[in-house]
Amino acid sequence: MSSRTLRLALAAVPLLLTAACSNQPAANSEIDDLLCTQEDLGPDYIELSRGEFTTADIAALAPGANEHAYRDAGMQRGHFIFWKQVLSNPPFDPPMNVLCQAIEFETPDQAAAFASGLDDSAPPWAGIAWLPEHNLIVESAGQDLQRISFNDAGQDVSVLVGYRATGRFFSSIYLGSSGAPPEESAITTIADRVAHRNE
Repeated sequence: MSSRTLRLALAAVPLLLTAACSNQPAANSEIDDLLCTQEDLGPDYIELSRGEFTTADIAALAPGANEHAYRDAGMQRGHFIFWKQVLSNPPFDPPMNVLCQAIEFETPDQAAAFASGLDDSAPPWAGIAWLPEHNLIVESAGQDLQRISFNDAGQDVSVLVGYRATGRFFSSIYLGSSGAPPEESAITTIADRVAHRNE
């Protein structure tokens, strides 16, 4: 299985709210600390869902996928949390969606290899739920930052994706909506707050 196929197969993972099980998992607090919190996002966001997933969950969702491919890459399990912006006074643009996720690998080298292998042709799909699989425009928006654009039922959608490897973990943040394209500064601010908490 190619690395691109592996990442594409992770697209449906946030639909799962299953309990994770891995060989030697980190403490939940360690992986959960890499997820966005209310303090990272601000008071205008509410949590809609959170969950965990395993390599078996991913393989079950991806046609032709083999769980061994994920295990060979060192992947053990993942956690995610999904937030939506709350807008109070119309008129306003559609609310922003924020999805934060962290995947645990067996070693730091495996997490780093996964992050360094991402480019414009193989974006970090892991954890995203609202992106289609086709007709996407993927562009670099900076170091470890990509902008993904597509048209959904006549509406132009723009999603920023920021990602990094931290020790044995690969984490990513997705920020986007069908309204005004999100600013790069918005996602870097969130990522910096998460990183600061984990220093």
